[in-house]
Amino acid sequence: MNGLPNHKFSIARNREITGFESTLDSVTRRLKFSKDLPKAEEYHRLEMPHPNSRNEDPSSQFSSGRKKNKNGDNLASPYTASEGTDNIELHHGLGELIRAGDLASQAMASVLELYQRYARDIREAAENRENVARLELLCRTKDGEIEKRKHAFEVMLERNEKDVAEVEHGKESLAGDRKEFEHMKSNFQRSKQSEEMKAKVAEAERSRTYDIKLKKEMAVLDKSFKERKENLEKTTKKREEDDKKTITALENRVTTLSVKLDDCKVQARKQVVDMTVLQQKLQKMEKLRELSDNEVLRVSNELNRVKNEFKLTANTPESYIKGFSEISSMIASISNSYFAHLKVDDLREAQDTILELDPSFGSVPFSDSAESKKLRQVHVQCVITERLNSVIWQPFSSETTLQNPRLSTFLTEIATSLADQEQDKANGVRRARVWSTLTCRGLSLLEVDQKSSQVAKFVQAVLHVFRVLVIPAQRSKLELDLSSLAEAAISLWDEAQQDELDIRICDVLDVTHHDQWRSTTFEPMPIEPPAITDCNTEHTIQILFPRIIAKKQVVTAERHLLVPGSFDPMQTTRSVEIIPIHPGIGLGEWSALVKQGKVEAEKIRADKELEQKQLAEFIERSKNEFYARKIVGCSISVPSSPLGNLKPLDTMPRE
Repeated sequence: MNGLPNHKFSIARNREITGFESTLDSVTRRLKFSKDLPKAEEYHRLEMPHPNSRNEDPSSQFSSGRKKNKNGDNLASPYTASEGTDNIELHHGLGELIRAGDLASQAMASVLELYQRYARDIREAAENRENVARLELLCRTKDGEIEKRKHAFEVMLERNEKDVAEVEHGKESLAGDRKEFEHMKSNFQRSKQSEEMKAKVAEAERSRTYDIKLKKEMAVLDKSFKERKENLEKTTKKREEDDKKTITALENRVTTLSVKLDDCKVQARKQVVDMTVLQQKLQKMEKLRELSDNEVLRVSNELNRVKNEFKLTANTPESYIKGFSEISSMIASISNSYFAHLKVDDLREAQDTILELDPSFGSVPFSDSAESKKLRQVHVQCVITERLNSVIWQPFSSETTLQNPRLSTFLTEIATSLADQEQDKANGVRRARVWSTLTCRGLSLLEVDQKSSQVAKFVQAVLHVFRVLVIPAQRSKLELDLSSLAEAAISLWDEAQQDELDIRICDVLDVTHHDQWRSTTFEPMPIEPPAITDCNTEHTIQILFPRIIAKKQVVTAERHLLVPGSFDPMQTTRSVEIIPIHPGIGLGEWSALVKQGKVEAEKIRADKELEQKQLAEFIERSKNEFYARKIVGCSISVPSSPLGNLKPLDTMPRE
């Protein structure tokens, strides 16, 4: 108790109270509880159950009590155990009586629950008494302080008159609850006695009723028993007669079956001999079947090997569409990376040199204008595509045919002759395709590295034209990019030559399909090609990438009109289906870019001719002056800048 705080908070006063006020409240509560203690103890003694009967179940007491009469003797049944089935109805009535007693027990359990609830409230009074004892101990420790603060105590007693009135009211309420409980208890006792009397009367009535019913049922059962006994005797007698007849029939059947069994034994011995012969034949057949299975397996393996050696690959057209599109993108990337922005020092010298190597660059102006950059890219793509067609994308392209071009021509003539056989032209194309594929496969098996020479020849052919347009620092990287392009083109072309699809490279673009092969990069706005006149029989188209198609053999079944009743022989025909792989990329001479390039090239050519003419006139004038001064013996004055009066060819800023 010494650990209690000196100040506490009072909810009723809404403030902290001092230690003296707290002690005064405790003493007041102790005095109130001490006055009510005798009444609470008396009430507790009256209402608390006896300790020895605390755990006893009232329902069990009632169940045990209902089986005894007022003198304590057990209720005896009017029937004995020897009566057997005669007591069925009596037991049924007793079961109903027991269920009625159980319902009364449940009602008593409900009343007992109310009783225990009020007893629990009374036990709380005992807990309050223990609290009062603790408060008395606290009061004894604080007696000295109470004496010192007696005046304050009296003041606090006056303030607590309201609490005293509330306690008195609580006592009155508790007394009312007690009276109500006593009234409920007496009602329960009366209802219990009434239920017991009703149960006894009902039990006696049921017993009399069950006795009457039992006698009637016994009479009915005796009569039924006698009838069933007579029927069973008749049935048994008839069954014995039937059994005798059945036994006689079975004996006769046994005699017959014995004779048949002897015959079956003779047949079984014959079948054993036949089975031995059949087993020997079966063993021979099994050996023959094993030999035939081995032969079938050998032939199947040989057939699979032949199919693997001579079969055609069957790639989808989509794979070739993707492959050739990637090569086209690689060509465009190379032309844009290395030739869009030239880094050479003298464009005029580079133009003169490249015109000697490839005259097709004559219409390309070498300047820093946007048209010049695009036209250079166009011509670079044309040259790369032309080198791919001439070096790699040729029939029977391989290392052997590259070193001997006449061999490629000879093989092509053989394939053409196989395809053009008139006696079986439908299958001739198929035979030519198979022969070409196997020939390409054989050529590839003869070579160790079929790509090295083709790649080197392609790179050399391209760099032979473009070496003057690329600075030495970029040539090694350009060679690597060209080598990658060549290797990709060779791999794709090898697959195409060994495929059942006949891949063809078309180096001519049709003007009527201008929308398909038009380059959106160099011709963003489509321009309709001009009509062909007498003087201009064809249009010039620069091929940036060739048109590629695939020919596929399609087998179709034909049905003919037949005479009724005849058979329908199906005939198959082969037709060729054209599958577009790449539409090609081109630039027509009527495009705006080509026209602008020609105008700029003519201007550059005119400036160059004018410069050459001025230079020739200056040289001629200088010669005349030199000879004139030599004649008169004067000193020759050399001009400080012989080309000072000439206009520069390219006045635009260099990158």
